[in-house]
Amino acid sequence: MAGRSQRPVTPTIDDLNTLARENKDFDTIYQCIMKHPEWLTQIPSGRRWGIIHQIVFHGNVDQLNRLLTQQAQNPNFLLLSKTGDDKTVLDIAREEVKKNAAMYKRIERLTTMDELLSNAKAENWTACRDLLKKMPDIINEKPAYRRFYFIHQIAYVGDRRVFDEFNQQYHFDLNLLSNNDKSAVDIANDQGHHDFAKYVKSLKEKNQSRTTSDQISRANRAIERSRASDYITAATSEDPHKTQNDDGRPLPSNGGGILVGLQPNEKENLINSLTCPLSGKILRVPVVASDGYTYEKENILEWFKTNDKSPVTNEVFKDRELKQNYTIETILKSVPVQSSLPTTLPTSMSTYYTIKAGDTLTKLAEQNGFSLDQIKAANPELKNYDRLAIGQHIKFPRKRRETFSRD
Repeated sequence: MAGRSQRPVTPTIDDLNTLARENKDFDTIYQCIMKHPEWLTQIPSGRRWGIIHQIVFHGNVDQLNRLLTQQAQNPNFLLLSKTGDDKTVLDIAREEVKKNAAMYKRIERLTTMDELLSNAKAENWTACRDLLKKMPDIINEKPAYRRFYFIHQIAYVGDRRVFDEFNQQYHFDLNLLSNNDKSAVDIANDQGHHDFAKYVKSLKEKNQSRTTSDQISRANRAIERSRASDYITAATSEDPHKTQNDDGRPLPSNGGGILVGLQPNEKENLINSLTCPLSGKILRVPVVASDGYTYEKENILEWFKTNDKSPVTNEVFKDRELKQNYTIETILKSVPVQSSLPTTLPTSMSTYYTIKAGDTLTKLAEQNGFSLDQIKAANPELKNYDRLAIGQHIKFPRKRRETFSRD
C-alpha cells in the first residue's frame, strides 16, 4: 500500500550459507551471527556444510576470529561440528593447507586449546601434560568462546597439588579473568575452596608485577558494563514502529528494535558486541583488532602501549592493525547512546538492601549469589567495605542469567 513503510527483509540462515559459500558480503553474515550465534554451525536443510565450514574453506582467519567472538553466549557451540559429509573444520583446513596454511595453523591451535580445557574440566591431568608438552604456550590462553582459562579449571576443583605442578613448570598468569570477569581466587571461593583461594591470593600478592588482566579496574568495568547493558536494553527492545510508552511518553530512538524477538543469550551477545571489552562502555569509535574483538579505538591504542596480548583471550596479537567495524557503527547510529548514557543506574534496574546487625559484604555476597567484587562494583561510593552501619543502604547488582556453566 502506498505510503506505508516496509520492514527490511531479514536474511535467513540459508541466505547466509549462500553468501559464505560464495565468499561474499561478510558484513551481513557477521551482523546476523551477532543476533543468532547458533547459526554459525547449523547446517540448513538440503545443505552439506554450515557457515563456519565455508569460512574455513576460504581461509580468511580474520573473519573466523570475528565470528568466534560471537560464540561466548552460545552454550552449544562446537568448533569441530561435522558437515553432512562427516568433515570437521580441522579436516577442511588440513585439505586446504597448501592454499591457506594460516587457517590450518589457527584451527590446529584452537583445537589444542579446546582439548586442554576439556581435559582439565574432566580432571584428566595426564592428557593435559601431554598437550602442554606439544604446545606449552597455550597454558595462559583460551579461545574466545570458552569461559575459563586452564587455571580456572584447576581453581574450580581446588586441587593445590595439580596447581603447583603446572605452575612450577609453565607459570600461570594469576590475574587472568574468565569471560564473566572472575579470577581464579573468585572461582575457588565460589566453589568453597577457601584455602586454595587464600593460597593463590598470597602468590598474587608476592608477585608485584601487574600482568595482562590486572591493568583495567574490574570494579569500574562492571559498573560501566551494567549501565551500558541496561541502557541498550531500554533503548532497543521496543517495536521499531512504536514511538511512545504505554503512558504516552515518547520513547528514545529504539535502534530499529534490534533486540525484539531475541532470546536472552542472543540479547546478551548483541549487547556485548556494542560495548568495549576493556572499559565496559558503549562503543563510540569501534575498531576490530586481530583477535577478532571490537574495541573503543582510544582504549585499544592505549593497551598496545604496554601489551602485545589480547585482553580477552591472552593470545599474542598477530599484528596491531585496526579496522573500522562498519556493522557496529551502523547499529550504534540508531541507538541514542553517544551523548545520553545515564551516569547512574535507574532505581528500577537494581535491588537495594538495608544493612542489619551482623551483615558483612562477604556474607551478603554469598547469601545472594554474587561475588564480592560485584557487590563492591555496584557500590563504588563505599569508603570502608569492612564497616557497614545498621540502617545503611547498599545496592545489589541486577542478577543476570548465566547462559553457560563451567566449560
